[in-house]
Amino acid sequence: MGLFDGPGPGTEGSTAALSRTLGAPVILVVNASRMTQSVAAMVGGYQHFDPETMVAGVILNQVAGPRHEQKLRDAIEGHCGLPVLGALPKGGESFVSERHLGLIPARESERAEALIEAIYERTQGHLDLEAILRVARSALQSAVPRPERRPRPRTVRYRLGVFYDKAFNFYYPENLEALRDAGADLVFLDALSDRSLPPVDGLYIGGGFPELYCAELEANAALRGEIAAAIEDGMAVYAECGGMMYLSRAITWKGQRCRMVGAIPAEVELTTRPAGHGYVEAEVTADNPLFPRGLKVRGHEFHHSRLVFSERSQLAYTVRRGLGLGDGSDGFFHKYLFAAYTHLHALATPSWAARFVDLAAQGRGRVKSCGGAPETRDAAGAEGTGP
Repeated sequence: MGLFDGPGPGTEGSTAALSRTLGAPVILVVNASRMTQSVAAMVGGYQHFDPETMVAGVILNQVAGPRHEQKLRDAIEGHCGLPVLGALPKGGESFVSERHLGLIPARESERAEALIEAIYERTQGHLDLEAILRVARSALQSAVPRPERRPRPRTVRYRLGVFYDKAFNFYYPENLEALRDAGADLVFLDALSDRSLPPVDGLYIGGGFPELYCAELEANAALRGEIAAAIEDGMAVYAECGGMMYLSRAITWKGQRCRMVGAIPAEVELTTRPAGHGYVEAEVTADNPLFPRGLKVRGHEFHHSRLVFSERSQLAYTVRRGLGLGDGSDGFFHKYLFAAYTHLHALATPSWAARFVDLAAQGRGRVKSCGGAPETRDAAGAEGTGP
């Protein structure tokens, strides 16, 4: 999205709005291909569109050569009075690989560190790093209010398993912080390699790409069976998007059908184009184990899939904006399981973490003992592998 683009007709929620809130300057990265003087008109438009947004400099991209760069610099510095902080030449390989749903997460790639080094080598000599740092240090030292964190005192702490692996790795860090503050110890699990569940009181299965690893997920039948049994026994489980797909009966992609957990009476079909993409606004309109009726939730969705239910299921959300599961609904629930396409953020839905931990506490003692897989400790512990 562009600098001023937000979810609505104004600039609320845009990068520019965030810049104003933080008192942080903006450096524009401009695709300067096939232009010279016109670059000043473009940069000037961004510069003056909103006087409260501090445009402090420009980095030129796709520059054809030294003569082209000089013309661009003269235009911007002469007409806009802004410094040009770097100029990146045309050509060269693309560093960042994409596929359906966008970039390949670093968790899946073994090239992440090498990629950073390659980007550094490519940009060295083309960016004025000292000038960029000076712009960054010019940010206003305004007192931005921080959300107050009040960890709930608990005599008993609850253990939540969090799937964090190549198939499931989309988590807002604030969500994990909120669960810890609510009294949970997080145990990070791998849906591909862990053959059974360690002793946990609940499960959090975030977003990801289960379709890419559906054969491996299907092959781990022991873990899938334990999860299904735990849900029927009353374990608290919260799943979003990819996690919800994993809890369905099967995923079909590129002609391959793979069995999944089976806790949700639906099969997943992958689509060639995004089925749901963007901000979600919904209201809780059905009694469910996690959220009270009337609660307004805001979140985000991005999925190339749809769930085809084999039986009628009650859904918790009425979607006012977005797609969800389709037909204006989202939020499947069964016993203490809650699953949705909508990704929630703990600061936008502050009651989520405490309610989920309370749900795990209610289910504790009813769930049959989990298997004896080697225990993966909390991220603060010596063996933690989570974010």
